Amino acid sequence: EKYNKKKMGHQRAFTQKWAERQEEIMGWVKTVTGDSSINTKDVHASLHDGLVLLALLNAIKPGTIKTIKKSKIKFMQMENVSIFIKKVREWGMKDVDNFSTIDLYEAKDLNQVLQCLEALSRLSRNISGFNGPYIGVKEATENIRAPVKGGSRIGLFERNAMETQKKLDNFKASNEKASGMQKDYSHTHTRGKKEEEKKTVATPPKPSSSSTSSSSDDDKYAKLEKLHSLKERGILTETEFANEKKKILG
Repeated sequence: EKYNKKKMGHQRAFTQKWAERQEEIMGWVKTVTGDSSINTKDVHASLHDGLVLLALLNAIKPGTIKTIKKSKIKFMQMENVSIFIKKVREWGMKDVDNFSTIDLYEAKDLNQVLQCLEALSRLSRNISGFNGPYIGVKEATENIRAPVKGGSRIGLFERNAMETQKKLDNFKASNEKASGMQKDYSHTHTRGKKEEEKKTVATPPKPSSSSTSSSSDDDKYAKLEKLHSLKERGILTETEFANEKKKILG
C-alpha cells in the first residue's frame, strides 16, 4: 500500500509537469502565430492537421510556406505535417529533436512533438528578422578558438585528444599491415592447394588389370564426384572440368 501511494504520487507529479510544459510550449505557439483558437491544453487537436505548424513557420520567417492547403482529407493533413518536419530539418533541427508524422497525427508521441517545438523556439533565435518571444535556453554554437600568433593555444583536453587520435591511427595502420600480410599468405597458400588438387585429378592412377569392371566403374564415379566438387568450389573451370571428365570416361 505504501509503495502504491508513492507510485501514484510520482504519476501525479509527472502529469502536472507534463501539463505545465504543454501549456508553456503551446502558449508560445499561440502567441507567435496570433491564433486565438489554439487550445494550449490539447496538442493533438490543435496541431494534427498541420495548419498551425505551417502558420508558425511563416510567423517566424515570412514567406517560408507559399501556400497552406486547408483540407479535411487525411492525406492532405499528413502532408502538411510532413512539410513542417522537412522545413525545420532544413533550418537545422536535429533528428533527435524532430518527430515523425504519425507521432502527431496518430498521437503516438506528443511529448516528442513538444520537444520539437521547444527546439524550434531555440532555433528561431538565429532566424534573421524574428524577435521572439522565445522559450527555453539559447541554442549552443560551436566555439572555435583562433590560433595564437607565433604559436598554438592547445589545452590539456585538446592535447590528450590529439595523442589519442595519433595512437588510434598507428594502431589502425599496424592492423592494416598485418591484414595485408595475412591476405598475401592466404592467397599463396590457397593457390598452391588448388594446383596440388588439380595435379591429383589430372593424373589419376591407372586401374589394375586385375580390377573387375564393377570396381572400375566405382573408381570412375568417385573421380567424377571429386571433379564436380572441385568445380563447385571454383577450383576447376567449366573447360577444365569437361577435359578431365573426358579423360576419366575415356
